[in-house]
Amino acid sequence: MQRTLKDLVNGIASKCDLEPTQVLRTLRVNQKGLTILVDNDFVRELPEGQDMTVEVIELRSQSPMKREWDAGPTDVQVDGDLSAIENVNSSGYELRLLY
Repeated sequence: MQRTLKDLVNGIASKCDLEPTQVLRTLRVNQKGLTILVDNDFVRELPEGQDMTVEVIELRSQSPMKREWDAGPTDVQVDGDLSAIENVNSSGYELRLLY
């Protein structure tokens, strides 16, 4: 198992019976209530076996929302990739990690 955000989301989604591709973002909520966007560096620094509670929030938006792993404006894109990004489903889930 690798220690990436995608692998963490896949693991959590499988335990919660969710489709991993429907997870739009993953956040950590600390004890003070501060929300922190989780990325690969954050996942690599998580202690092995860290206990946590996960809140699954259903998101519905009128405007398109990009998933965390979609290409950014500075990334190289191949013909046809742009329309796939524009057509991303705007409903999905947000994972909130509490520990």
